[in-house]
Parts: sequence; C-alpha cells; structure tokens
Amino acid sequence: MFTLKKRNKFAIVIQANHPSLPNYDRKEFEGLAKAAGYTLIHYYSQNLKKINSRYLIGMGKLEEIIHNQSHDFASQFELIPTKIEKRREEDLIYIFMNRLKPNQIRNLSGALQTKVIDRDLLILEIFEAHATTREAKIQIKLARLYLEASRKQKEISAKLVTERQGRDFMGKGYGAFEAYRRSFKEQKSSLVQELEVIRKQREIRRQARSDAYNVSIAGYTNAGKTTLLNTMKKLDLETKDSPFTTVSTTTKSLTVNGDEMTVSDSVGFVFDIPHEIIEAFLSTLEEITFSDCIILTLDISDPIPIILRKLQTTFQILVKIGAFQMPVLYFMNKIDKIELSDFEVKRAQLLAILPENSVIHFGSALEQDTIHHLTQKLYEIKNSLTPSTRMLSQESLMEMVEKINVTF
Repeated sequence: MFTLKKRNKFAIVIQANHPSLPNYDRKEFEGLAKAAGYTLIHYYSQNLKKINSRYLIGMGKLEEIIHNQSHDFASQFELIPTKIEKRREEDLIYIFMNRLKPNQIRNLSGALQTKVIDRDLLILEIFEAHATTREAKIQIKLARLYLEASRKQKEISAKLVTERQGRDFMGKGYGAFEAYRRSFKEQKSSLVQELEVIRKQREIRRQARSDAYNVSIAGYTNAGKTTLLNTMKKLDLETKDSPFTTVSTTTKSLTVNGDEMTVSDSVGFVFDIPHEIIEAFLSTLEEITFSDCIILTLDISDPIPIILRKLQTTFQILVKIGAFQMPVLYFMNKIDKIELSDFEVKRAQLLAILPENSVIHFGSALEQDTIHHLTQKLYEIKNSLTPSTRMLSQESLMEMVEKINVTF
C-alpha cells in the first residue's frame, strides 16, 4: 500500500486481441512498462470480433474500464477519498499493448480523462530514460519526430479523405499539412546533420582501430549483452534485469592470445520495434554491420516459444540493417538459471534451427569460465581455426526465420 505523499507513476494495461493485430507477450510488455518506471495496478484484455475504429476496444469494455477507474486507482493508497480523484488525474496512465492510431489516442484520452499511450510511445519513454550520450538523445528526438510525423500524416490524410479532397492533399486542409511538412523537414535536417557529425567522428575512431578484429555483441534486449562485456573487461557499466538499459554503443579493447580485438555492446532488439526507431538508430546499429564477427546473445532461460520468437526478431532486424556476410558466435546465456533436462530440450530445438557448422556456446555471462571459452572461440574464428564456420548471409537469416515460422 502506498501513501499519498509518495509520487509514483501508476499504469493500467489494456490489451486488445484480434487476428489482424500482433500477438505481444504480456510478461515482456509488463517488463517494458516497469522499465519505464510505471507501477502496474490492473490489466484488462478483450478478444475482439471487430476492431473499433474510434477506441480500438469495444464500447462495453471501455465503459467497464471507466466504471472501475476510481476503484482501481484508489486501491493503491490509504483511502483519503477527497484527494484520490486529483491524484488519479495527475498520476494514472493507461498503456495499450497494441499500436494505436492518433485519433484513438485522442478519443481514449478524452473518454478516460487521463493520459493514454501505446506500445511504441512506451518504448520511446524507456529510450529517453536510459539515454546518457549526446548521440542517443539526438537519435531519440529523431525517432519521436519520425513517429509523430508518420502518425500526423496518416491523421491528416484520413481527414482530407473524409472531406473528399482527394489524394493530393489539396483543399481546406492543405495549408496545415504543408506547414507541418516544412516544420518536419527542418527539424529532421537539423537532427540528421548533428548525427552525421557524430557518425564521422565514429568513423575516424573505427579507422584508428582498423588493424584490430572488431566484434559486436548483438541480440534481443535484456539478453545479458552488457553483462557479457562487463565480465570480459571487468567493467562496471550499468546493467539491470529490464529492457533497453543500453541505448548507445560502448566499445572496449581486448587481447586474446596476443591478438588485439575490439568488442562493442549495442542497443538491444525487441519484437515489432517501430521502423521509425530502427531508422533513427541506424548510425548506432551500423556498428554491427562493420564487425568482423558477431556474438549473437540469447537468453536461454526463457520458455522455448519466447526464445524462438526473440531469435526470429533478431534475425529479421539483422536483415533490415544489412548485418550479414560475417561469422557468428551464438552465445546461449543464463544457463545457470535452468535445469539440465530443460537445457537438453532447448539445445536440441536450437540446433535444429541454426545452420550446420554454427559455432555455439552455452554458458553464463557472469562466469569467467564462460568468458574464457568465448574468447578462445573468437580467437579460433579470427584465425580460421574453426573448420567451415558458416558465414551469416541474408539467405541463411531468412532460412532460419522460415524454420522458426514452421516450428511455431
């Protein structure tokens, strides 16, 4: 029970289910909400026969949520009824697990009399909370600009179609659209120019270490990538059991059997990540594409359907950013969190999906023994001591995506 003196961010989660909507994992979504600093106090779900264009959910479910609103929020406090309503308006937010249209966010906010966000906006909040570098902060501004512009254009397009003004945006609303378009171009140009300066500075640093063997740690968010780099270098970079602790690239040098290497930790991937975020973070993600080798990190403590979906998401994003034609070391992390029998089942499933001759290591990023084996495998890959190592190609990535589809 919280007291009214403590300021908290409270959230009620709403999920709409329909064959046309992506099927998001509730546990993962709750992790995203908590990573953004929200205390989750209730969860609503509705299986839809038809999507409501105004609210996404049906009117009956919306009326139920409105009816229960004060009770859901008041249950978190020592009851002081005269103050509950004011605190509810200030501190309560509704988060949809789904992607909402601009008019749906506006209509829901009006009906619920408080802030409403969707999954895309939640992910942006997490990025904003964890951004520490100038580059990350600029990229997040750009991602928000892309997202808002995409939604604004769809909203204006829908309005103009309603007003029967045609596809060329001419008519009463044209002036507003054109003004917004100019503003977007100016803001985008300014942010892109700032990122280009930073990208050139990174290129200079990359060239300075061109003699070294460049390794990128990539994979799904919260798989243990930063923990792996910490243990490799005995660093103290921030790690949490929550998504997107890392939103910028960290590169450190490493010497293995006399060979110089650099190891880079990168921003994690997530299922159905908005393409606007990928586009905004391309300058950071491109570090992976310049690698000589990728350590593809996966949390093997998850249930096998979740593991496969995260692996599929990782492959799809690697294709999007053009990160292929390089060897991959598959690191199945957090083996210390599962039983031996569970491990054998998961190992068999993964071996059936990954290409033949894949270099795979099962271990824990917290253990020095794991680090020893991983660095030795990197040394062998670098010096072609691992026979017939399968190169990561666009074809092999898509082949593995299709294998996972069949498995699902």
